Amino acid sequence: MARLLALALLLVAATARALPPDRVVYLEKGGDKFEKGPEGSWTAQSLDEKVVKSKYFPAAEVHLQAQGEGTALVILTNRVLGQAKFFLVHVGKKKPDRPDPKVLAEACGCSSYPLKCKIKSKACIEALRGFLKDSGLTTNDMWLTYNVEGMQALLKDLQVRLEQDGFKDIKLAFLGANLRIKGGPKDEAAWRRLLACIYRGMLGRLVLE
Repeated sequence: MARLLALALLLVAATARALPPDRVVYLEKGGDKFEKGPEGSWTAQSLDEKVVKSKYFPAAEVHLQAQGEGTALVILTNRVLGQAKFFLVHVGKKKPDRPDPKVLAEACGCSSYPLKCKIKSKACIEALRGFLKDSGLTTNDMWLTYNVEGMQALLKDLQVRLEQDGFKDIKLAFLGANLRIKGGPKDEAAWRRLLACIYRGMLGRLVLE
């Protein structure tokens, strides 16, 4: 089974732990919040319900209920459209100041907001990951593009990450701006775990096809 993840290289984007989340949410311990979500047949799943529980409502709202301090990724999936969105939820943590992008100047050639970075090498990939970690930025804060060398470096890194997370039979390949997954799991829980693994390594917005 092969699935396509359209990698939106023209981003309104950026994030903690690699790929920019679509939303960063800050909650107090014991608090809750309704966040505006996408319209349609979506489900919301928190990857750590000890930190936050989540539920999607047909009114296009995502209810987030804080459980304990920490950070959790909430994945929204729509199997009809073949799409996924990512909310990064912090409980008991204050929103950080926006990081200084000048640290990206040498490796990525971008040094001011709004960030427009061209990924040409592994050095740029690592610089962006370090910059985005715990940055509080979202997919509305950056515009990323790749050249061939940058895409190859990212693909190689993602493949290693998948194997380290136990997805040894899954192979990745870029087809234009699409990331093709060969051998994706049919089990929903395993599919979400795969998406989370790719999310943590990717630099760019994922749109499932």
